Amino acid sequence: MKIRSLLSVLALALIVACEVPPEPAPAAPARALTPEEANNLLDLGRGASVISRTGELSLEQSALHPIDGIRQSFWASPPRSSSDTLVFALAAPSRIDRIGITPTANGAPPLRVRFERSSDGKSWTEVAVLDVPSGPSPFYANMPPFEAESLRVTTLDVNTEFALIHTVYASGAELRPPNTRDFSGCWTINGIPARFEQTGSHITGTIATTPPTWIEGASNGRVTKLTWTQGPTWGSAMVAMPPDERTLTGTMFFDIVYPEHQGPSWFGTRCSDATGVAVPKDFPARALESAGFWSMHGLIFDERDQLVEDASRATLDALAAATAKGRFRILSHDFLTQDRAENRRHAKARLASLRAVLQKRGVDLTRIELGVAPDPEEWVVAQVQRLLWTRIDLERAP
Repeated sequence: MKIRSLLSVLALALIVACEVPPEPAPAAPARALTPEEANNLLDLGRGASVISRTGELSLEQSALHPIDGIRQSFWASPPRSSSDTLVFALAAPSRIDRIGITPTANGAPPLRVRFERSSDGKSWTEVAVLDVPSGPSPFYANMPPFEAESLRVTTLDVNTEFALIHTVYASGAELRPPNTRDFSGCWTINGIPARFEQTGSHITGTIATTPPTWIEGASNGRVTKLTWTQGPTWGSAMVAMPPDERTLTGTMFFDIVYPEHQGPSWFGTRCSDATGVAVPKDFPARALESAGFWSMHGLIFDERDQLVEDASRATLDALAAATAKGRFRILSHDFLTQDRAENRRHAKARLASLRAVLQKRGVDLTRIELGVAPDPEEWVVAQVQRLLWTRIDLERAP
C-alpha cells in the first residue's frame, strides 16, 4: 500500500585493497531482444520520446508504454474513446524502412491505425493505414521507405471500451547522431513544478511533490539516466527529450528495475518560473540514506571503457567528498549485451579505469572495496532496463 500511495502522488507529477574480489559464477545466457526490439528506433532507450497525446487510461498505461520496450507494459485508451492520437519524436532525423505495432496478448487493439510522418512537427503526411488483427505478434504496414523526425499514430475504428497497444515500431537508420540536449531550467512534470540544473552531462533536479522528489543523474547525449528519492522511497528513471527540447518523457521504477515496479510515466513541458523549487546539493548522502547506495550515472566512459575525467568531474568530486570518512564498496554493473562474460569484461575495465583516476586524485582506496556486481536476473530485457542496470554504485561497507 505504501508504494501504491506514492504512485498516486507521482502520478500527479513526475575494494580493503585495490584487488577485485572473485567474480560470481556466470549465470545462464540473458534473454535476447527480438529483431523488432533490437532495431526499433521508437524506443525510449534509443532516445525516442512522446511529444503529445490525446489521452490514456492512466499514467500507468500511458502513451510512453508503446515505446518503453517493457514487455509487460501497454498503452490503454481512455474509456469509450473512438479515436486517439500519439505523437512520437525520434532521437534524430531518420530513414524509416518499416513501421508497425504489436497489440497486447489479452486485449482488444484498435481495428486500424494510421501512421503519419513529419520533418518539422507541424506538417503531416500519411504513410500507411494498417489493419490490426488481434494477437501478440507484430504487424507491419506496406509502405515505401521515408524520412522523418517524428511520427503520429492515430487509432481508428475502435469497437471496445478500451483500445490497447503494446508496442509501436519504426525500424531504419538515423541520418545523423542526436544533438546534445540541455535539461536546465523550469519544468512542469505531470502538472507539478520542477527544476533541473545541468553542468556538462551531470544533472540535478527537484519535482515539487510532498515531500520533494530529489533527482540526480547524467545524460549521454541520447538518453538521461536518473536516480530519484522521495523521503524514504527511491528508484531509477530514464528520460528522453525531442530535438526541440520543449518537452520531456520519462519512465520511473520503484527500487530496482523490475517490470512490475514500473511507476507512472513522466510528461514534462517547459515553463518560465521555478521560484521556490530548490535543487539538492547533497544527493549522494540522500541516496545512501534512502536506498543504501548511490548510482553514479555521472561517471562517463568512452567506447574503450576509459573514464572521461572532464565529463565526470562533478560526480568524481562528489564521490571523493562522500568517501572522505568511513568504509565503502564500489560495485560495477554491466548488462548491455546478451553475453554475460562480455558484460563482465566491460564492468572490470571500467572499474580499473575508475580506480586509476581515484588513485591519481589521492582518494584513500584502503577504505574502499571495488568489485564487479553479480549478474541481474534474466527479466532484464528491454533497452531501458539494460541501460539503467549498467552503472557503478557506491554503498557503505558493512
